[in-house]
Amino acid sequence: MARELFDTNIAMYVLGYLMDNPQELNKDTCLLTLNDFPKPSYQAIFGAIFNMASQGVSKIYAQDIDLYLAQYGEQYRIFSENGGIEFCKQLEALTTNDNAQFMMYYNKLKKFTVLRDLEKCNIDTTEFYDPSDVFKKEDEEKKLDNISIPQILDRIRLKLAN
Repeated sequence: MARELFDTNIAMYVLGYLMDNPQELNKDTCLLTLNDFPKPSYQAIFGAIFNMASQGVSKIYAQDIDLYLAQYGEQYRIFSENGGIEFCKQLEALTTNDNAQFMMYYNKLKKFTVLRDLEKCNIDTTEFYDPSDVFKKEDEEKKLDNISIPQILDRIRLKLAN
């Protein structure tokens, strides 16, 4: 059974922040891709935000995403089946416009991406984060919070070298 290396709450916060601040995606400090959102409904929303940001939009509302995705049959179907415009309204409500808080969630989202990518290469990542034991979830969250992506990659390189 595959481990869940994705936190929907973190992804929701990041998407909500990006709806309010889509131009953040045009900065070198924000390197998000579809790969950071493994669920198709999140990918559809992120894709819409990303494309609108690249067109210079400065704020995105739930109805903007709905209208944008309505142009694309399969993406709109996935979007609609997963809460659609109501889900995007929830994302809007999450926005605090706090850049430091966004960066904290952004970094954790990126850590999950790195862990998923390593797992796809059959590299065990449980030393960094193991969601399988629900009784140790808090400890696992702290463990992940206290390590950076470069530290994760350095440890993996060392293991592979040995």
